[in-house]
Amino acid sequence: RWEEGSPEAKEEGSGGELFLPGEEGGYVILIKAEDHLGNESIWVSQGLIIDWKAPEIKISLAEDQQEASSGIYGEDVSLEICVDDGNPGELTSAVKNAVIKVESGGKITEEKKLYQNREDDGRNLSFSYVVKAEDNNSNDVKITVQAEDNSGNSAGCEKTLMIDTVDPSVERNLWKRVRQTEKYQKEQRSASIV
Repeated sequence: RWEEGSPEAKEEGSGGELFLPGEEGGYVILIKAEDHLGNESIWVSQGLIIDWKAPEIKISLAEDQQEASSGIYGEDVSLEICVDDGNPGELTSAVKNAVIKVESGGKITEEKKLYQNREDDGRNLSFSYVVKAEDNNSNDVKITVQAEDNSGNSAGCEKTLMIDTVDPSVERNLWKRVRQTEKYQKEQRSASIV
């Protein structure tokens, strides 16, 4: 018979279904088969991890990165990216992969893998990443991180930045024809910042 709370094994014929437990964690499956003569065989699994939760992702400024007082950065921006598939006291399937994509004004400027599974060791991962201001001069710089665990659960996180690396320029628009060399003038003039 199956474990308590599971469907009972069929009395006639062969086969049956094994339903996975609803709670996350590590399990070992033990199957014992016995024929009418009392001969028996036992099979034990190597283990099974049930993981229903997607990894948690956090994108924040790196410790050494000061937040722009105006909200607009004029140089490279250092980020800290954390991907966590841990569940305190429980086994989880670990992170399988993590990918970052940077878009500037709707155009992809970089897309790369931050992590590819190495022997189920990725439960709490941390990455440093630098958004290059030179490649991302826009008021709409979008950083997206996607992660998937070995059970197929996936999650995404997004952060938006504003980066401006272009210096302002001043243009003089003279309303009346005046020689540029005249130091003093009485007519009204305007200047526009572009």
